[in-house]
Amino acid sequence: MKKPINYTNPIWAYLLLLTLLVWPYSGWSFQQEQISINVKNLSVKEFIKEVGKLSNYELVFTSSDLNQKQKITYRADNKTIRQVLDETIKPLGLAYNIDKGILSIFVDPKKTGVAEPTSSTPGTRRVTGQVIDATSQQPLIGATISIPSSNVKVITGRDGNFEIPVEMTTSTVSISYVGYTTVHVPVASQSSLSVPMTPLSTNIEDAVVTGMFTRKQSTYTGAVNTIKAEDIQRTGTLNIMEAISRLDPSFQLLVNDNLGSNPNALPDIQLRGASSFSDMKSRYTASPNQPLFIIDGFEQSIERVFDMDMNRIATMTLLKDATAKAIYGSKGANGVVVIETKKPVSGKLRVSYKADLNIQAPVLSDYRLTNASEKLEVERRAGMYSSPYPDQQLLLDQKYHAIHQDILKGVNTDWLAQPTRVGVGNKHSISLEGGDDNILYSINAGYNNVEGVMKGSNRRSIEGGFSFQYRLKNIIFRDQLSILSNIGKESPYGSFEDYAKMNPYWKVRDERGNLVPILGVYNRYHATDINGDGLPDIDFGIYNPMLNAQTNYRNEQRYLDVTNNFYVEWTLPKGFRFTGRLGITKRQSNGDLFYPSNYSTLDPNSRLNFRAVGPDAANDAYYKRGEYTRSHDDRFNLASDIGLSYSKTMGKHLLFLNSQYSISENINKTESYKGQGFADNATSIAQARQYMENDKPFGKDSKAREMGVVGSANYSFDSRYLIDANYRASASSLFGKDNRWGHFWSVGAGWNVHQEAFLKNNQAINLLKIRGSYGFTGSQNFESYLAMATYSYFNDRVYDDVIGAYLLALSNPQLKWQQTLDKNIGMDLSLFKRLDLSIDLYNKTTTDLLTPIKVVPSAGFDSYTENLGKSENKGIELRANLMLLSNPEKDLRLSVFGNLAHNKNKLLEIGDALSAINDATDKAQSDIDPNPENRWKSRPRVEYAEGESLSAIWGVRSLGIDPYNGMEVFVKKDGSRTYEWDTEDKVVLGDDLAKAQGTVGINFDYKGFSLSTNLSYRIGGQYYNQTLINQVENADLQYNVDQRVLSERWNPETPGMPAKYKRLSRSASPTMPTSRFVQDNNELKISTLNVGYDFRNIGFIKHGKYVERLRVSLAMNDLFRFSTVRAERGISYPYAKSIIGSIQATF
Repeated sequence: MKKPINYTNPIWAYLLLLTLLVWPYSGWSFQQEQISINVKNLSVKEFIKEVGKLSNYELVFTSSDLNQKQKITYRADNKTIRQVLDETIKPLGLAYNIDKGILSIFVDPKKTGVAEPTSSTPGTRRVTGQVIDATSQQPLIGATISIPSSNVKVITGRDGNFEIPVEMTTSTVSISYVGYTTVHVPVASQSSLSVPMTPLSTNIEDAVVTGMFTRKQSTYTGAVNTIKAEDIQRTGTLNIMEAISRLDPSFQLLVNDNLGSNPNALPDIQLRGASSFSDMKSRYTASPNQPLFIIDGFEQSIERVFDMDMNRIATMTLLKDATAKAIYGSKGANGVVVIETKKPVSGKLRVSYKADLNIQAPVLSDYRLTNASEKLEVERRAGMYSSPYPDQQLLLDQKYHAIHQDILKGVNTDWLAQPTRVGVGNKHSISLEGGDDNILYSINAGYNNVEGVMKGSNRRSIEGGFSFQYRLKNIIFRDQLSILSNIGKESPYGSFEDYAKMNPYWKVRDERGNLVPILGVYNRYHATDINGDGLPDIDFGIYNPMLNAQTNYRNEQRYLDVTNNFYVEWTLPKGFRFTGRLGITKRQSNGDLFYPSNYSTLDPNSRLNFRAVGPDAANDAYYKRGEYTRSHDDRFNLASDIGLSYSKTMGKHLLFLNSQYSISENINKTESYKGQGFADNATSIAQARQYMENDKPFGKDSKAREMGVVGSANYSFDSRYLIDANYRASASSLFGKDNRWGHFWSVGAGWNVHQEAFLKNNQAINLLKIRGSYGFTGSQNFESYLAMATYSYFNDRVYDDVIGAYLLALSNPQLKWQQTLDKNIGMDLSLFKRLDLSIDLYNKTTTDLLTPIKVVPSAGFDSYTENLGKSENKGIELRANLMLLSNPEKDLRLSVFGNLAHNKNKLLEIGDALSAINDATDKAQSDIDPNPENRWKSRPRVEYAEGESLSAIWGVRSLGIDPYNGMEVFVKKDGSRTYEWDTEDKVVLGDDLAKAQGTVGINFDYKGFSLSTNLSYRIGGQYYNQTLINQVENADLQYNVDQRVLSERWNPETPGMPAKYKRLSRSASPTMPTSRFVQDNNELKISTLNVGYDFRNIGFIKHGKYVERLRVSLAMNDLFRFSTVRAERGISYPYAKSIIGSIQATF
């Protein structure tokens, strides 16, 4: 039966409100705005400004066009703007154009002797064209087109179009526009032009978008980096996160050598370093060091940002210091990424389409495994074919010779190629936009399919939405709807690591082409029951990992995200402006993880080895094979705010004031349950025999509310001396009753030195700005049960026929948000209109870190959470851009750019429970037997110590391998030598953080051809080479190993010869964390090479009536990588190189 619609749902109430707001105005779209004005003896310039204030249009005019001696006395009641202008400025020889909220005033060619643009005179011809923004491809209205050799000039009108008469001998026309580089275009043989204009890189009028309000770059003191759409497109990347990391090194995607290029792996991100303990992620609702993401003024999840269409983005702004982040209060400590999407522009219907073809190829060169003959020799040297017992020796000889005969026949299987492929994906994006002075609209749709390099893995997104804007006099209503559906599938071939383990002398298929089911037998160090018969099994059958791809294995994650944002902007008299925003997000996620009854793994201790379980297994284990987990997550977020801003210019004084009140509610419901017992051909959890044994369905409901008050002020005197001040008070239901409110503030100051008299006309220094900030921000994304007593019910026991409840954790009602003190000093410099330089020095001190505190056992818990920890991050950031060539007449531009980031962190204070974590680490690393199944315990663990880095590498110092006995020589803390590894001797051996990292590159444009390169580098820092542990010293010799096992380990046949690694033996004790495997990590990588061509100079584009723009490009990513570390990368999923071909057209 169809489920009835619930009209009490808040979404329906919101849609009804939206309809009531928009419907009354739907028939007014073409009414003319009316004003009343009464002035006496005003100059023409003052009169035009007064009309602009009353109409709330943005004014564009040139003072030299106005006769300042003329005065205007005029009165009108309820007349249209056009009537007022016709009666006042037209008789003075002026004309006007109104479009896109812009009122342009210019000289009327009919009354001043300037040539009429719509006709030709003898000896002249007409040139037509359109002026557009080179980045957004949107028309520029009010641009001036002039002929340098005469006084002829015109202004672009609706759609950025123009028409100008030129003499036959005229070779060049000039196009200028406020905030853009002037363009000189040759017209000797052209009659139709398409002119893209580039924004000035050091334009002081550039805006800084903070997500709540907009500030002028010239008067703003915050440390921000605004990235434009053009820069994003040049990176040629598959997703937004990669693009940001290549353009700003402070935005770090932490390297995950396990997940490689998995398209479904969300990155772990840090902005200006880590402040929280990484090993306490279970206490947070998201990654504790993850920055906040804002899209069009509203908070969004990292997954939503990761999957959004990059073609929709207009700008991205990274807010880094206290001045920029304090307005976000308890959520801004880790930095803020503000994304603004493209807004529709007025004019005729415009259609834009872009298609991408992305090809990914696996990178397997980091794997240097032995071939078949080498692996057999490794086994022989390790004594795997020797026995003191004659009968066993005979069997071992037969086994050796059988393998050797297969090798002689050519068996040398490339197992790494079996689960991998060249992934071919595609992406499509289309948008329609148009409108007039009163109504603007846009519709967009997109499809993105990323095919990973592991067979069967992919991530597919379908996105659509619209934007509608209506202007009623001085009130603007805007509504944006965005819908995104995503599905991510993991490869049915399993982990790539399993294939790297396979011995190359094993065949994938038999003579008939069928998969060989069992490749070999694994002789275990300790016997346990595997097949379910109740008896310990010393041998474990190694199943072909390719078999799992023939099962109904399923690992999928799906979500549907619907976001609707409604805005009201009311421009009031005397510089006031009111804003109101309402955002609603509804998100549903579903996950399916199915291990069929014929699934197998290479881990003898895994419960998922269903293929090995026989029909005679005890406790019906055979009929309980297969495991299915289904999860569902339902989220509803409602956020609203109202704001009032004020701006005032008083002579040399400029003042901006902003205030905002916000409220939000987040409701989350999570459910999951498991079933077991499936037939071989089962595909659904509905076919389960029963719920999972010793397990139960899981459910969690949560609701969080927050409100905040923001006040912000920006003051500048004579554009020289600048002050910013921000304050936010936030209250959250997440916190205990004793700390509901948090207070955050910042102050910033700046000095535009280039505006001083001694530098104002300096030809060398075009911009010199010194700025600094100081303030507090916070972080609050921890689980609510840590602060409030939260109970769950027992469902497996009763007492006196009553169901009981239990505490989830020992709550702390005094728990509050972590606070970060940000100190920043920076400088912006521009020299000779060619070199742009920005440098920032910062110090972040985070206090009240969430820290576990030990309690007595009688409390019922091991610990509770307190605000005790303290950490520090400090560093430097540098960005530079040098314009080497710039010749607009020849359509030539060449620039080089570079950036650098250095960050260092350390723990200043820790709690006693963190010391207990260190003790537990020491215990886990003690008394490890040679069992290869426990080799994961030999990895370095995260440890905490005051004065040390959060990313420090801990281990015991080593002097290397004793050449006479093949044993490792360690250095104890007192300096003495020993052959015994001891946890008491552990010290800091290095730091994973780089000393410096960043990118350098080139941007080249010539007559439509473009070339962009991006090289990323890393200098300093260390890397613990786990490959040398897993695949060389602690290598499980029953599987394939690194080639260095054969060539660089100590050989008892040549005692006294230096060696890098210990003696080859199956029974050798495992190698624990030691300085021998800490290596300096320096890296250079060609991240991007992007080649493109814009057909703007081709005839069918210049003269075409239907195609405004056509561009093709080819981007190649991760072409080359040089590293001082030689290690396996992409353990569970390989890394990949990619090629992206694109075509973009605007009609």
